[in-house]
Amino acid sequence: MNLSKQDKSFYFLFVLFAIIELLQRLYLPIPSLTIFLACGLYYWIYLSIRHSRNINLSQEFNATLIIYLFLLWNLIIIIRGLIDCYDYWDYKNVLINKGPFLLFAFSIFISSRLNLLQKIISFILKYYLILSLIFIKPIFWANTGRIISNLIPLSVLFRKRLRNYLLFFVLLSIPFTWEARGWIIRAFFGLFLSVLILLKIKSHIKDYIIHTIMKITYIICIVIPIVFVYLGYTNKFNVFAMNEYITVENKENIVDTRSFLYRLVNQKLIDSQKTWIGLGGISNYWDDFNTDSKITSLKNKGRTATESGVLNMYLYGGWIGAFLFSSLFWVSAFYGIFRSENIICKTIGCFIIFRWVISFVDEPEIWLCSNLMLYLFMGICLNKRLRMVQNSQWYNWFKSIGKHD
Repeated sequence: MNLSKQDKSFYFLFVLFAIIELLQRLYLPIPSLTIFLACGLYYWIYLSIRHSRNINLSQEFNATLIIYLFLLWNLIIIIRGLIDCYDYWDYKNVLINKGPFLLFAFSIFISSRLNLLQKIISFILKYYLILSLIFIKPIFWANTGRIISNLIPLSVLFRKRLRNYLLFFVLLSIPFTWEARGWIIRAFFGLFLSVLILLKIKSHIKDYIIHTIMKITYIICIVIPIVFVYLGYTNKFNVFAMNEYITVENKENIVDTRSFLYRLVNQKLIDSQKTWIGLGGISNYWDDFNTDSKITSLKNKGRTATESGVLNMYLYGGWIGAFLFSSLFWVSAFYGIFRSENIICKTIGCFIIFRWVISFVDEPEIWLCSNLMLYLFMGICLNKRLRMVQNSQWYNWFKSIGKHD
């Protein structure tokens, strides 16, 4: 598998990001990786922008206006943050902990580089899964699982050895990471979609049935979260408070870890009168979060991000930011499911819209490799040419992954 010079840069950067995430979760974590990560982040963005300028985006991709608007709004969030910066910690938060991650949507346009995507997938399945099992604590396997989650629905398409690696990791990790509910739900939904593809390949189910299931899933995944957001915002029903409508023996499995974050963020935006535009890059919503910090200059710094992707975008960019963030999921899934000629894009689109649902409890922007994989797969759904590729060509493409490494 020959890569161009630029593809090699992207590939080695992805490997660097993945290894850094791995090192941060070792049994004995290695500190002081921030500077290496920051350099890599900005170089990735530079390469992404340079790649985007060298192709006719409107001819290759759909929904480019939404992507531009999302990136522009995120750039405004970063600029607002820089204007509000007061000291070292503020600049670090905006320029390293938050800023570059908000610009990674440029990665959508890299999806047309299929050799690069093959190489990244091969690295993940042949090396990264094994390294994760050996070197990091089982409780952190969920972090690796999020990186490979988009591959689970397509697992039946890989060569037998890679498929076995993938499924072995998923099945082994589930009992050890049961409390990581976002990952567990992704895993089971991905396995469900993989069964649908297998049934289609074996001709045990008709295409129109699979397509109907995916179209219904798309509608449900959009309507239900919007309804729950309205009910929660109006204090009529809180879907996160599962202890109020579910009875189980182990209450820890249904403990509500998100409601108070939504309340804090929403109240902060209301008090600041910024529900539409958010707080920007300096987004302190939890004032006494660092009160017990051993670093004196951090004691007066609040918490500036949450574990939820969509809530973060509401915090940073208000309703506008949350809408633009959600639109990326909506349009990429729509084109994948409703405007493609192959089962691959339809399946990817179905999983992407499901990940939007999960973003209400998970999917923060700092999950670097997980979000890079998400954007790359969004790009597949939005790429006009890739949506027209026939199933047989896609099958051969997946079978060739890792074959000549």
